[in-house]
Amino acid sequence: MMPVVVVGGICLALSLIGGEPVAGKGMVVTNPFLLNLGAIGSAGLGMMIPVLAAYISYSIAGKPGLTPGLITGFMASTPLGADHVVTGFLGAMLLGILSGYVAKWVKTWKVGKALMPVMPILIIPIVSSCIVGMLYLYVLIGPIGIAMKWLVSMLSNMQGSSGVVLGLILGAMAAFDMGGPVNKTATAFTLALMAEGIYGPNGAYRIGLCYSPPGHCSLNVYFSAQMG
Repeated sequence: MMPVVVVGGICLALSLIGGEPVAGKGMVVTNPFLLNLGAIGSAGLGMMIPVLAAYISYSIAGKPGLTPGLITGFMASTPLGADHVVTGFLGAMLLGILSGYVAKWVKTWKVGKALMPVMPILIIPIVSSCIVGMLYLYVLIGPIGIAMKWLVSMLSNMQGSSGVVLGLILGAMAAFDMGGPVNKTATAFTLALMAEGIYGPNGAYRIGLCYSPPGHCSLNVYFSAQMG
C-alpha cells in the first residue's frame, strides 16, 4: 500500500508547486504539465482504498485473497445502492478481512485433480468475491455507511482541545513501536482518512514520527555517557 500512497502523494504535492493560492479554492494549478502530474497523483491516491483491502486480504489468505480484496475494496470506494453509499476505509478494512477469511476457507475445499489447477485463478476469486460482495451489498453497506459518515463528520468538525487530543494520541501511536502493529494501525488510519479529504490527522501523525528518532538517539547518547 505504501508505494501507491507515496507515488500519489508526491506527484500531487509536486503538481501544487506551480499553483497559485486563490481565496476559497486553495491552490489553483493552470500549467498543463503540472495538471497532468496532479492527475497521476490523484489516480494513485484513488487506488488507496482498493489496495488497502487487497493487501489486508492477502495477509490472511495469500495470493488468492488479492482479487476478492481488490474487487470488494473498489466497491467500498464506489457509490453504490439507491443512496449512493461510499463506505471508504472502514468498508475496505472490513471487506479485506472478510475476503481474506472467505478465500482462506475456500482454499480448504476438497476438489478433484481436474479442478486443482484452476482453484487459485478461478474458483477461489469468483466464490470469494461473490460471497463477500453480496454480503456487502445486502447487509453491510448501510451500517458501515452510517458509521463512516459519523466518523468523517466528527473528525472534520474537530477543533481546539478535541483536535489536540486526537493529535497527541496519533503522535504517541506513531512513536510507540516505530514500525510495529501500533504504528501501522495509526498509519493505515490516517492514510485512509486522506482518501476522505481529511488531512489533519496524518499531519499530527507525521510530527510524531519526526520527534521519536531524535528523542531515542538523544536518550541513547545521554545514558551511554552516564553509564560509561
